[in-house]
Amino acid sequence: MADADSRAGDLLLTPAQMESDLEQLVAVLGRAWAYAQDKREHFGVDLGSLLEEHRALIEGTRPRRQFLHIVALLVAALRDGHAWATIPGVPLFPRRRLPFQLVDTVDGLIVERVAPAAAPRPAVGDRLLAAGGRAIEDLVAEASLRAPASTDGMRRRAAIASLHFTEASRFEATFEPPAGPPYDVAPDTLASGDWAEPERPWIEWRRLEPTVGYVRIRSFAAANQREFLAARPGRRERMVAAQRSEIARAFAELDSTDALILDLRGNCGGTDWLGETVAKHLLAPGSTYFRLETHASPDLAALPDFSGPGLAGWLRAIPAIALAVWRGLFPSAGGDVRPDLPGAPYAPPRDPAVRSYAGRPVVIVDAGCFSATDNLLACLADQHPRIRFVGRPTGGGTGAPRTIVTLRHSRIEVTFCVMRVYRPRGDLIEGRGTKPHVTVAWSRRDVLEGRDPDLEAALREARADPVA
Repeated sequence: MADADSRAGDLLLTPAQMESDLEQLVAVLGRAWAYAQDKREHFGVDLGSLLEEHRALIEGTRPRRQFLHIVALLVAALRDGHAWATIPGVPLFPRRRLPFQLVDTVDGLIVERVAPAAAPRPAVGDRLLAAGGRAIEDLVAEASLRAPASTDGMRRRAAIASLHFTEASRFEATFEPPAGPPYDVAPDTLASGDWAEPERPWIEWRRLEPTVGYVRIRSFAAANQREFLAARPGRRERMVAAQRSEIARAFAELDSTDALILDLRGNCGGTDWLGETVAKHLLAPGSTYFRLETHASPDLAALPDFSGPGLAGWLRAIPAIALAVWRGLFPSAGGDVRPDLPGAPYAPPRDPAVRSYAGRPVVIVDAGCFSATDNLLACLADQHPRIRFVGRPTGGGTGAPRTIVTLRHSRIEVTFCVMRVYRPRGDLIEGRGTKPHVTVAWSRRDVLEGRDPDLEAALREARADPVA
């Protein structure tokens, strides 16, 4: 399989073929990308300029894997965190993970955890100064150009995360301990141990204090996300029934608390069926969850789940948003739907068994909050009068991503958003996200002392006004 993947990536493309593929991609983006107009008007993303800029990177015949990097740079420049370019079976980046975990602090990139095989160096609390002879911030800036992201915070987070995935045999790093001179770690040391994320439950809850509850939700993905995405809409709801029951159980067991800390850090989304379940436990019945509009294009209409019986089944599954979707796909006046008229609001179906939490919610957020999680946060921010957010601005990305185009010569597949998602008050979520009431920045000292300044700030908020 590895040999087949290598051959697939080494397929040679001529300059004319690569230029043709870039032109095809930009043409499809202009027709089918839901945020083309908004990104141009508010974020300076000009498709024509991107075409010329990335066309200039083509020099002679290249293997397809190298052309993939050019396409990925163009796609990252869209500022759409759901946009992605890939060749099936050919990884864009090395997949081996370095044996340590970094956290971004006001004091630089600090080692937060280390795989046992990599000890004694680097050590927790050490600062990463350089890698491969280059200053670490230069590497972060370079990686940012390749990172699909909807906001600057998410882009930096993604760039730092990408540093963990590299060829350890070529990664010589320089660290600085809290006390003492900097030291180098040789590539063979870093190759000796791979980092593995510890197994943790997708949801957990407990009381931090007698009157303060805590719920951590690490993901809104279905238990079997791949099978979930392949299922029909009607079956999808049944597939997440057990997870919805766990959310209900968490709120039921913490119902008597005066304040509830909802920790969503690093939750990059999944399905809105789980996000809206949380919303139903925090908001009054009938509250709007979001508003949707679909960007009309022949490229989208050709997809199975947006055309013919597939579209009809999708609309039956979520009838409250049918008007918005139908108007987007088949506008009466031609062209795209009007950007100043968000689609019909969608409110989760009423559930008499759900009792809205009466205490004060405090939500911990960061740039890892994305997609379905961003939808939930915007919903809560607009409609809960006493909610408080602590942490850092969210990733600010949402919009029903679909693989819309396969480039004719390279066969590179490109995914991007095809829906505009509006928060209940009518503003777009994409590129904006939700900002915290209390901004928290980590420090090196926090890491060394094993403190969690986000949780500490949330507890202060929870104690300040537990019951209005």
